[in-house]
Amino acid sequence: MAEFTCILIKEAKMKKFLVILLPFLLLFPIHLTGDGLVKVGSIGAKFLDIGIGSRPIGMGEAFTAVADDAVSFYWNPAALTKIEGKDFSINDVEWIADIRLVAGAYCQKFSFGNLGLFVELLDSGEMLETTESYFDGTGKTFRFQAYQAGIGYAKMLTDKFSFGFNLKGIREDYTHVKVNNFAFDVGTLYDTGWKTLRLGMAMQNFGPEMSPSGTYKIWQGGTNIDPSTGEEMINEFEPYSMPLLFRIGFAMDFVTLPNQLLTAAFDIVHPPDNNERYNIGMEYSFLKILFIRGGYGINRDEGGLSTGCGFNYRVKNTLVKLDYAFADFGRLPDIHRVSVGYGF
Repeated sequence: MAEFTCILIKEAKMKKFLVILLPFLLLFPIHLTGDGLVKVGSIGAKFLDIGIGSRPIGMGEAFTAVADDAVSFYWNPAALTKIEGKDFSINDVEWIADIRLVAGAYCQKFSFGNLGLFVELLDSGEMLETTESYFDGTGKTFRFQAYQAGIGYAKMLTDKFSFGFNLKGIREDYTHVKVNNFAFDVGTLYDTGWKTLRLGMAMQNFGPEMSPSGTYKIWQGGTNIDPSTGEEMINEFEPYSMPLLFRIGFAMDFVTLPNQLLTAAFDIVHPPDNNERYNIGMEYSFLKILFIRGGYGINRDEGGLSTGCGFNYRVKNTLVKLDYAFADFGRLPDIHRVSVGYGF
C-alpha cells in the first residue's frame, strides 16, 4: 500500500511538472521559427538585454541552469529556490559610451517559498541636444534614463523541479517623452537526476507594447509646416514591442572533488530582433573561496569572449562575495563589471 501511494505521489508531481513545462515546450520552438533579422531596430527597452551580474557574464552568459543567488531575478527566477537563507547583490556596469548601469536584488527564503525584490537603473549621462535646425547642438543637454523594478517569487514544486516568476514595472525617460509599462518573467529549473545535469528555461519581458505619450513634429525640406494647409505637421508616437526573450540552458558538474568543482554550462537564447545566440561557459571553484570563469558567446554581432573571477569569504554568519568580469565587445570598448553579494 505504501509503495502504491508513493507511485501515485510521484505521478502527481510529474503531471504538475509537465503542465508547467508544456507552455515552454510549445512556445520555444514556435518562437525560433521567426526571422529575428526582420525586426532589427524595431524593439524597445533594449536596456533589458544587458546582462546583470559579474558571475554570469564571466561565464559567457551561460547561466540559465547555473543561477543560485539573488542575481537569478535577471536570468531565471525559478533558481531563487537555491537560496537557503537571505541573499543580497549589488552590480555595477561601465557600459558603452560612458553609460552607467547599476542593479540590486534581495531574496529571502520563507516557509511558502522564496520571495524578493530587484531594481535596475541605466543612465546615459549628459548628452548634447541637437535638432533639425542645429546639427552641431543647441547648447542644451539632456539625458536618457531607464528603470526596471519588481518582485519575484519561486517555489520548489517537487524535490527536483522549481518554478518562479517576476512581475516588474518598466520606465524609459527621454526627458520630454516618458514611457511606462509592465512585464512578466517566468522560469523553471529541473534537476534531471542523471549525474548532476540541470535544465533551466526562462521567458523574459512578456508584456504589452510600450506606448510613448505625447506627439512629435514632422519635418520635410527644413520645415514642419504643411504647404497645403499652412498648419504644423504633428504625429503621435507609435507603440513598440518589448524585448521578449527565450532562454534554455543546461549545466553539469564535471569535476566534483572535496575541495574543487568544475561546472560547464550551455545556453540557447532567442531574442525577438536577431538570430539565436549560443553561450558556452565554465566555472572552476577551489575550496568554495576562489572562482575562475570563462565563456564565449556564439553568433553575436561583436566580440564574444568573456572571463571573470570571484572571491568568497565568511565574516561570522555572513558570506561576502566579490566578483569581477571582463567582456570583449570586438570593435567596441571592452566592458568591465563588478559585483558584491552577501549571503546570510
